[in-house]
Amino acid sequence: MNLKMINILFVIIVLLETSCVESADIKKINNELINQSNLDVNSQTQTDTQLITQTGTVSIIQSDTNITVESNTSTQTEDDGAQIILPALPTIPVIPTLPVILDETDPVTQTNTDITQLPISISENCQSSQYVAGIKYNNLDVVFNKQAAYSCKISGWCSSTAGFAYEPGVGFGWTEAWERVEFCTLSEIDTDTDTDTNDQTQSNNSTNTTTQTQVETMPANPSGLLTVFINNFIQISFVDNSNNEIGFEIYRSINSEPYELLTTLNENEFLYNDASYSNAQSIIYIVRAKNTLFYSEFTAPSIITIEQPKIEPPIIENPIEQPINPVLKTTYENKCTACHKPQGFGGDLEYPSIKAGLINNGFERLLAKTKTMSVSNCDDECFNNSAKYVWLVLFEQELSDKTLNETSIISQGVRGLRLLTPAEYKNSIRDILNVVVSDSALPKRVVTHEFKFDTDSDSGVMNYENVNNYLQVAQSISNNFDFSNTPYNTNTKNNYLAIAEKVYRRVLTISEFDILTNIYNQSSINDAITVLLISPNFLYRYELGQFDNDKNAYKLTNFEVAAALSYQLWGNTHNDWLMNLAKNNQLSTTIQIRAAAQIMIEDNQFVDNFVNFLKFYTKSYDELFEKPNLSQAVIDAMLLERQYATAYLFEQGSANIDELFNPNYTFVNNVLADHYQINSSSNDMIKVIVDRNRGGLLHQGLTQISNSDFLSTSLVKRGKMIRENMMCHTMGVPSGVDPSEIELPEVAITTAQRWDIITGADASQGQCWKCHQLMNEPGNALESFDAAGQYRTQEQAYNQQAVLIDIQTSGTLRDNTGFTNLDNYQDTRDLTQYLANDAELRACFVDNLYRFGFGQNVDSSVKESVDLVANQFIESGNIKQLILNLVSSEHFLYRTDRN
Repeated sequence: MNLKMINILFVIIVLLETSCVESADIKKINNELINQSNLDVNSQTQTDTQLITQTGTVSIIQSDTNITVESNTSTQTEDDGAQIILPALPTIPVIPTLPVILDETDPVTQTNTDITQLPISISENCQSSQYVAGIKYNNLDVVFNKQAAYSCKISGWCSSTAGFAYEPGVGFGWTEAWERVEFCTLSEIDTDTDTDTNDQTQSNNSTNTTTQTQVETMPANPSGLLTVFINNFIQISFVDNSNNEIGFEIYRSINSEPYELLTTLNENEFLYNDASYSNAQSIIYIVRAKNTLFYSEFTAPSIITIEQPKIEPPIIENPIEQPINPVLKTTYENKCTACHKPQGFGGDLEYPSIKAGLINNGFERLLAKTKTMSVSNCDDECFNNSAKYVWLVLFEQELSDKTLNETSIISQGVRGLRLLTPAEYKNSIRDILNVVVSDSALPKRVVTHEFKFDTDSDSGVMNYENVNNYLQVAQSISNNFDFSNTPYNTNTKNNYLAIAEKVYRRVLTISEFDILTNIYNQSSINDAITVLLISPNFLYRYELGQFDNDKNAYKLTNFEVAAALSYQLWGNTHNDWLMNLAKNNQLSTTIQIRAAAQIMIEDNQFVDNFVNFLKFYTKSYDELFEKPNLSQAVIDAMLLERQYATAYLFEQGSANIDELFNPNYTFVNNVLADHYQINSSSNDMIKVIVDRNRGGLLHQGLTQISNSDFLSTSLVKRGKMIRENMMCHTMGVPSGVDPSEIELPEVAITTAQRWDIITGADASQGQCWKCHQLMNEPGNALESFDAAGQYRTQEQAYNQQAVLIDIQTSGTLRDNTGFTNLDNYQDTRDLTQYLANDAELRACFVDNLYRFGFGQNVDSSVKESVDLVANQFIESGNIKQLILNLVSSEHFLYRTDRN
């Protein structure tokens, strides 16, 4: 195995251990990825940044070639002036002196005979067989390697040929596979080798009658100990000044308690992230080096104080004592206990850790979370009663008079990670590496019936198959990678790290800088590029933020804002302009974000991404194939028709939703003009003025052919697309009626009449009509366009192919309940003119754009903010203003956990 398989370490290794990861599991994975990926934005956005810690002033100086860390660790007081008591240093254990064989002719070495050394014993562990990469090892097998004995923890990794990763005591991932059980020395293990060597030496030099053994010296003291608090872990780094150490010991004192050994690093390791502290006001760290015989002196202590996020308890105004309303208990038992019983699907709410977390977040957050639950026939009063029962009875907490009667809604977005969509992946690779990835090479998009877009965060998890798929794509890209085809032109370390910054979509941390530098120095550029492309920092969008006490929420960092804006508006990773805005801390407010977004929506990438949105909005995202009366040239022209019409809408048109549905123009070339029977002979796509039978989203051939069957139209598919995607009504599943068993009349009938016989009010005792009345009629309005997207006034009778029948497209549009008539229309244009100005369709359009951009459904925690945006859009209909309002609202900048 070589560096091409580094994905096992750099992607998401837990994903390789199972064939599928449930959406709940991704939350755990996300938390683990946070530790490796988030750095204080203030330390990332400055070229020469001053980090103020309790160790003093720390300057991180970044340049194209290196990162220099300078520190002053003299400060030993907290901000409030209280003195921090330094505990006594750990003592070096009393170690017996070992005899040392010296060269009697060397007077210098004779002065080193009285040395305190590490304890050494020739144990069974130290006489184990030498580790060899690729040999099959089982759990608990013990091997010898690099002056120590190691016990196997995971046989599959112990037996790996990836020595660079799993060689005990050496590989950067060896602790995943092995556990060090004992230190040994070479003089004890390599006895036979030493004897052979000594015999040969004596035979070649008769004057040397005494065996010479090199005496190991004390490792140089480490220095420059630096500790920085980053989100939920403390990053510890220091300068390795020795060349003969086998490791470093990090000791920690919490709240001035005695030092305890925190961890032991391997040789040449000088960075560690500590996330295992709790209830700490101050932490003191010290580090020393060691080899097989000696310990160095400790570094000067580095002290850091921890400011934990403050979660204010709910304000209780005039707490009251009152008996619990029995309605609360009945509601909770009927709606909640099926899932939230012990060992239930939704988790036991009285489990200590779950209970404590929900109490800390307060009642309003509990109610907001309750309203996101998928519970049938549960309105606001039902959710309120359930939440109050949990709070008052199960949690035994108090509520004020005000809270009992009112509940405010927090308008904050969802904090989390989202897997890049295939389109986002493809666009990012194209712009970073100038490589075009074919759609067929990427994992298939995931579009659920409920969510309708492939941006769904909960669906964005990788199983084993997808991990391998992304690895194969990364290897294919890397094998054909050539620096000369990129803007960087030359294969240098600095250019590689510049690519890494674009791939990670932020400034690299010190740890990442060092790791990637080592990978670049020790491997081919192809393998080094593979490492970047299978990193979760590339495959996932991070929208995690840093805790803001004033908002009691997580505020996106400048780099997260830049990435979120870029993917949401462009469907692509951000460019140098956005990166520089982030580096200069110019994406920190909603005003700054709106100003950047205004520039971005004038870019061609915005049109491309909006066209991608329209593919899902009209269910025209599937690959299209030739069929009767439909050639590939016509399909290609239909794709261009939508692209050109959308570009005109935003660049020269009104950008209004009414123009999206009802322009008096479209774009055609000679191929499409002939197909549409429009008079135009241009080989290029040109704007043409059209009658009421062309122009607009539902009048475009791409919409019509995507929602048809192979030979015939499908008024059900077309009507379902309108009802679900444009009016946000979720239809029920088919009842199981077999259309082939329905008897058709002997007289000639249209396709629409056939569906009325099968699913109409008089069929199946009306069980189908409840849903089909909502689909059949708007679908029938599009029957004047055949399965190839050509306009017609007649069709072949469904049951008598030789007979032509006039098509009737008139009908009634009902609301989502089916009980209220919204509009009576004569044809498709009548329908689209009503829809484009309908408040329900416009509100649904906002909901669609939110799900497409944010990867989440609108829930109670963000509904207030999105409703405000929707009301503005209902009045104006301006799509540009709608998008600006969505990305400049507080729910874009501030996020909270939903679980």
